[in-house]
Amino acid sequence: MITSIVSATTSPILHLDFRIITTITQLDALKDGWRALSGSVQENTGFFASWDYTAAYIKFHRPNGWVVIVAYADSSKIPVAVFPLMSFTIAHDGKSFKAYKALGIPYISYIEFPIQDGIREVLLPKLLSDVLQTYLRCDVLFFGPFSESSLTYLALVESLPKDQIKTLRHRTLSQIDCRGQSFEDFFAQRKKSTLPDARRCERRLRELGQLEFRCPDHHSDRNELVAVLCRQSAENFGSKHLLGTQSDWAGFFSKLIAELGPVGLIEMSTLRLDGRVIASHLGFLFKGRRYYYLPAYDQEFSRFSPSKVLMAKLIERSFHENGVFCFGSGTYPYKLDWCQTVGEVKIPIVFFDPAARRALDEYIDLRSYGRIAVQQ
Repeated sequence: MITSIVSATTSPILHLDFRIITTITQLDALKDGWRALSGSVQENTGFFASWDYTAAYIKFHRPNGWVVIVAYADSSKIPVAVFPLMSFTIAHDGKSFKAYKALGIPYISYIEFPIQDGIREVLLPKLLSDVLQTYLRCDVLFFGPFSESSLTYLALVESLPKDQIKTLRHRTLSQIDCRGQSFEDFFAQRKKSTLPDARRCERRLRELGQLEFRCPDHHSDRNELVAVLCRQSAENFGSKHLLGTQSDWAGFFSKLIAELGPVGLIEMSTLRLDGRVIASHLGFLFKGRRYYYLPAYDQEFSRFSPSKVLMAKLIERSFHENGVFCFGSGTYPYKLDWCQTVGEVKIPIVFFDPAARRALDEYIDLRSYGRIAVQQ
């Protein structure tokens, strides 16, 4: 049974009803409405809050404490907002606090919850006060991370008093807006050697044999491709690998390829030399945005920079598609060679209990957030 939490008249024309989803059966029943909502909103930064990604994550990892808060308006059968979250406990200085965070951290670079255009200012206060604070008894909400352009973040800041919200900022978000310009013109304006270097590496590789760029790579055994990618990625990044704390993350990406591939939300691309995979990339596609997510390369060919060659091919494709190429978050030097902007990732923390703020305000910073975010 879906629990109806609150039916509150928040304006003369909008009647909101919030429901809590906690079972796979309820989640599956929400698929069509959630997809319709995600397709109707103007933002293209909401992949990690899509039904397809959320369902795959929940069904594979089976996390404890997951909930999906769904808002309906005026008796509509299609939701007007969806919030996939997860509860956990913060223990500090002998005290425990009930917290919620976006579902799927640390896999997600940033999130944008699907919310019908024009109702954020009305909906968010009711979500916070009636659902999270009153019904779910939440002490602390980690509501993000959001991209620099997030409309939800702006509405959230405007709706809350300053003593109830704290924002962590990390200037690590990089992207290339490929719309309205050509690939060649963009890099001519950059006056950097990045693209010439990539092309020089490509020529050197072609001297070794037949070089082939596949996007997507329709190899008959996709699980084998993902296994090679994940093994090489772990070798490339070692102990610094962001996903190293996650159980069976390689298996999760195989699940994503199987579930999201048929609906065009995931892309496996490779650079092959005489048929051998020397660089590969697993990325996400959502409403014109290409997420550069999980790259890897064969270290035997590292002197030829095959990942740089593959990245150049993917960026060029984004220009042809008139889309956005997103590097995600992270302070890797190569990003500044390619992109024209570095933006902020914003992590708003909402304190519902003054005692929680007094106890956790100094404790929660960017460094501790990394530890807190991976708690189950």
